[in-house]
Amino acid sequence: MNNNKKLVMVRDMDADLWHKVQIAVLKAQVKTADWLEEAIREKLKKS
Repeated sequence: MNNNKKLVMVRDMDADLWHKVQIAVLKAQVKTADWLEEAIREKLKKS
């Protein structure tokens, strides 16, 4: 019985952690996209 509760807790924690990881990845992708856009604009201005 006690073991099952621990498993459920770990699974819930993993889901929460996974959610946080996904959000972090999405934010990183958005930042990278913004940075790339800036870099491209700078290159276009220079040429």
